[in-house]
Parts: sequence; C-alpha cells; structure tokens
Amino acid sequence: MRASFLIAASAATFLTTARAEADDESARRLFAEAVEASERGDWDEATAKYKASLAQKRAPITLYSLGVALREAGRHIDAWHHFRAFLAEPFDGPKATVYRKAAAEALDEMTHAIGRVVVVAEPASAEVSVDGEPCLAASEPCVVMPGRHRVVASAKGFVPVEREVAVAAGETETVSVTLAEASTPLWPLAFVGGGAAVFGAGVGLAVAGMKGDEPHVGLSVAGDVLIGAGLGAAAVGAVFLVVAPSFDTGDVALAPWTNGEQLGVAGRF
Repeated sequence: MRASFLIAASAATFLTTARAEADDESARRLFAEAVEASERGDWDEATAKYKASLAQKRAPITLYSLGVALREAGRHIDAWHHFRAFLAEPFDGPKATVYRKAAAEALDEMTHAIGRVVVVAEPASAEVSVDGEPCLAASEPCVVMPGRHRVVASAKGFVPVEREVAVAAGETETVSVTLAEASTPLWPLAFVGGGAAVFGAGVGLAVAGMKGDEPHVGLSVAGDVLIGAGLGAAAVGAVFLVVAPSFDTGDVALAPWTNGEQLGVAGRF
C-alpha cells in the first residue's frame, strides 16, 4: 500500500512539474512574441501577447512590460494599475532597480495626465462604481481619465444614488453620498383597503339579490364579480406587504404580520 502511494505521489509530482515547465515555456514564447510586436510598434498585439504570457506565468518583468505596452497604446488607466502591481511584486533581478525606477517615473508622469475620484458613502458598506467599474469607497481613489464621470452608490435596503462629477487632469474630486433607506410604497395598502371595500360592496349586492320572493339574478352576479375582484386586489396587496420591507415614515409605521393561519398589518399612527 505504501509503495503504491509513493508511486502515485511521484506521478502527481511529475505531472505538476511537467505542467509548470510547459507553462513556463509557453509564457517565454508569448513574451518573446510580445517583444517583437513592441519593436514593430504594434502595441495592441504586444498588449495581447503580454497578457497571454502573464496568464501562463505571473512574472514581475511581464507586469512591467505590459504596463509599458498599455501606456504606449494610450490606455493610461490600465497602465497605471499594472505599473503599481509591478512595484508591489517582489523583484530582485539584476536590473530590478532600473525597472523599479522606470515604473515609478512612469507613474509620476501619468499622475499629471489622469484624475482621481474619492467616494465617501454612507453607509460605509455601500458598493460604489465609477462608470460601471467597481471602486473602493473612501479607502482608495478611483483613477479616471479627465472628463465627466458617473458615480453610483448602492446598498441592500437603501435607495441607490447616482452622481455626475467632472475631473480635471492631475486633480482629485471627492463625492459624498448618503443613501436613504428604502421603504414600502403605499399602493399595496391601497390594494388591501380598496379590495376589502369592494369585497364588502359585493357581499351587500349578493345579499340584496337574494332577498324577496324572487331573487334578483343581476344583483347576485354583480355581487359575485365584486367579491372576486375585491379578494384578488386584497390578496395582491397583502402578498406584496409580506415580501416587501416594513413601511416607516416616523409618524406612520406599517408592517405585515402572520401567525401561519392569519395575515394582517400592524401599524403605528
């Protein structure tokens, strides 16, 4: 049993090593192709090749080279993020100091060409996006190109807020947003109340139609129709009240309740 385990473990190690070597070889080939594209000035192809190489094997020099290709292709925001990622990587090669200095200088140069947006949201748990891209609220500025941008903040149980902000090159704009708690609209209550009233009217017509020696078929039919309509409207409103959050304006508070057999609405006026 132990011998079989050792053989299996050795096979797994061999496969892992072989896969890693294949990934390394593929990454080196793609990196070389990216360098050739860079020398031709084909920065779009160089960007694609560097990304493919990085997907095969993450290497600091590939991050740096991808940052250069993105900057030359005019994609300054992506270049900014890749240069920062490169500087955060452990890199101790023979030319590490040279590359780190070049990346830092590139970031400093781009600082004057791009803008930043800082979003301060309440509640702090709100999810924030700038032009549809996720942004960390308050913790780190969102890097953007100069111009007008759409900021959206949202959180569960709150009404989303949207703002537009103009950002100039080299400037940082702060956007403060406070989300209001979402409340249940009043139309479900109107459905419940209106449905109950229609139901009552239907019952009255149905009873009136059955009075006398000769029942009035027209009144009975009208009563049945109103009873059905009233029950339907009240049911729609009641269901919405159960699945929706409680309604509270401070002076008036309403919330659905059920004990398994009965459904009702508790309120404060």
